[in-house]
Amino acid sequence: MAEYVIIMGLFIACLGILTVFFVTFKEYGGRILALVSSEYP
Repeated sequence: MAEYVIIMGLFIACLGILTVFFVTFKEYGGRILALVSSEYP
């Protein structure tokens, strides 16, 4: 039972870290697209 709790904790922590990375890179990609697609000469 202890092993299951440890593995689930690590799995949830990894999912949280991946979610933070996904949100960060998604926001950064939006900024890049906004700069590239701007009408500024």
